[in-house]
Amino acid sequence: MSVKEFDSITLRELYLKIDGFREAQQEEEENRLYWLRWQTAQLLNIHIDKKHRLKPKDLFTLNFEKKTKHSVIPDDNRRQQIIELKKKWKTFKQKQATLDDLKELMLKAKKN
Repeated sequence: MSVKEFDSITLRELYLKIDGFREAQQEEEENRLYWLRWQTAQLLNIHIDKKHRLKPKDLFTLNFEKKTKHSVIPDDNRRQQIIELKKKWKTFKQKQATLDDLKELMLKAKKN
């Protein structure tokens, strides 16, 4: 980027260029690591029996490949929780209805 171009861009555009540059560097590094892992697996597989061949992922897991584990509620438990929430919602609605009725009665009593 030339000095003239740098002077003419906004701060947002500068940040976008920096982010793009970082992403390109990160992607290049990831590609290098993939290639290194694949190459190492191939070099090791030459010396290993066919039954015990290595896959590249068997060597090591890259940081960006690690998936975060989400807590998944089992289906039966989820259904039970939904049923309980529906019951609570119904009782809440009923209580709300009775409170509204009570408010109306109090307003009528004040008017009389």
